[in-house]
Amino acid sequence: MSYTSCIYHIVFRTKRSQPTITETYERELFQYIFNFVRSKGCHLYRVNSMPDHVHLLVGLVPNISLSDFVRELKSASSTFLTSHRQWFPFYESWGKEYFACS
Repeated sequence: MSYTSCIYHIVFRTKRSQPTITETYERELFQYIFNFVRSKGCHLYRVNSMPDHVHLLVGLVPNISLSDFVRELKSASSTFLTSHRQWFPFYESWGKEYFACS
C-alpha cells in the first residue's frame, strides 16, 4: 500500500484585496470550506482569514492536483459568498492568483 502526505499552506485574496470577509460571518465561510475540503476526500488542518484573504492548511489526496483543488475551491466558495450577500455585501470575486507551499 502506498502512502502520501501532501500538506499545503494555501492563501488566496479577494479581488483588488477588498476587505470583504467580516469576523461576524467568517465562521460560516469556514464551515463551507471545511465541507468542500471533506467532499474532496482531503483534510483541513486549519483555516483562518483576514478581511481580504484566506489561509488554509490542507492535506490533499494524491488524485487531485493543487491547481485543480484551488480552482474548484475558489469557484465554489465564490458562489457561496455571492449567494449570501446579506453576510458579505462587498464581495465581488477572488483574485486570479494564489500562494501555496508544501
